[in-house]
Amino acid sequence: MLWGMRPHGTPEQLERRRRNALALLRAGRTFREVAQRVKASLSSVVRWQQVYRKNGLKGIRHQSRWGRPPRLSARQEDDVRRRLEH
Repeated sequence: MLWGMRPHGTPEQLERRRRNALALLRAGRTFREVAQRVKASLSSVVRWQQVYRKNGLKGIRHQSRWGRPPRLSARQEDDVRRRLEH
């Protein structure tokens, strides 16, 4: 995997991969083995476990929104979409 590239998959699929990795670690697999099985870097698997230990499942959940919060309300967004469709 190239550095800086987001892995393929939906946020839900990537969260499922992290949960799978943690389950494998709890089952006694090594970090290296887990990384190979879930197709992630060794450093990612170590980081996932550290975040899990610190924050529990909340730490490995996908984030629904990144970046700055939207300035438009849901109603305003719908209005813009309707206008653009015309």
